[in-house]
Amino acid sequence: QLASFAEALDCLPVENPSLGLSGRWGNNISHDPDHLLGLVEGKLGIKLIPPFGSMTVAGIPTESGPLHYRHVNACYAAARIRDIVGKPTAVCEYGGGIGLVAYYLWQFGFRDITLLDIPLTNILSGNFLMGALGAENVSLEGEADRPDQVKIRSSALAPRWTEGRTYGISVNQDSFPEIAMPIVEGFFDVITQTTDGYFFSINQEGQTRIREDMDHLDVPRILESRETQFRRLYRYP
Repeated sequence: QLASFAEALDCLPVENPSLGLSGRWGNNISHDPDHLLGLVEGKLGIKLIPPFGSMTVAGIPTESGPLHYRHVNACYAAARIRDIVGKPTAVCEYGGGIGLVAYYLWQFGFRDITLLDIPLTNILSGNFLMGALGAENVSLEGEADRPDQVKIRSSALAPRWTEGRTYGISVNQDSFPEIAMPIVEGFFDVITQTTDGYFFSINQEGQTRIREDMDHLDVPRILESRETQFRRLYRYP
């Protein structure tokens, strides 16, 4: 994951299998993790590993602490969001998880960030983000919010929390395919009403059968059915 991220950021050349050994095929994965970490952090201008103690984590050892693959995934998503919008804007993430994307967006200068997830997950993200960013920069369920805070709210109340607000970009990573269609359709209704810029999706498309009458959803197919509301700008693995 770290080597792939370094390739995506142009810290390493993308290897060419058609040139075999002379094309450096297979070399990138052999780099020392601390070397790769230094390349990535130098390119992004931020630290990839969150402050020690903000959340217990397992991962590959580095001089800065253990690096988990979810750190890499979340930082990649935050970097893509930064590049898409061009400058800090209001962000709403559906399925915010433990708050890693929000953490990296904060490092990139974003301040108006809303996370919508289930209550149990919100406990985890609240704990992590208050430890990593400071309690004064996080607003929990039932607390007043400010535009310069990460706001953690229940996804079941998405229409209430987003009413009257405008986001430059709404985001979902690794959750919409696993949610029932009526709920996802409701989220897209909210996104359509509240987002005046972009919807950014990083989601699997395996359409795995999870019960007799239900498969994982395919987000691009859902959006194709809403072609009057969404227009695809790009797609790649």
